[in-house]
Amino acid sequence: ISTRKKSTKFASAIVLDSAIKSLIESLPSTTSVQIVMGNRLTSTSKQQKPHGRRLQTTNSTTNSTSLDDIKQFQLNLWTGIFLVLMVLMSIFGIVNMDIGRDSLLYAKFQADTSGKND
Repeated sequence: ISTRKKSTKFASAIVLDSAIKSLIESLPSTTSVQIVMGNRLTSTSKQQKPHGRRLQTTNSTTNSTSLDDIKQFQLNLWTGIFLVLMVLMSIFGIVNMDIGRDSLLYAKFQADTSGKND
């Protein structure tokens, strides 16, 4: 029974493959088709095109940012952020400062003016 199922599967796969190939051959010559079915990969094309992504080469100067401009922008950005954070931390520190009387500033200090050295 298992050999009959296998032969039926193979026969249906062969019929399906031939139907797909005839469908692909009927497409215009500029199209490239890739069909994935289970473990099978059928890739046909009348004109073999290179696959993968390619960058377009143009002579336009739309992006004229140099490495020095990027470095300067990064330096200015992070310096500004650092300075703003320092100012905010200073303000929070001053606002949360204890405003009680300082014992050293308000100590009752009596200077010895007798001129004796012990």
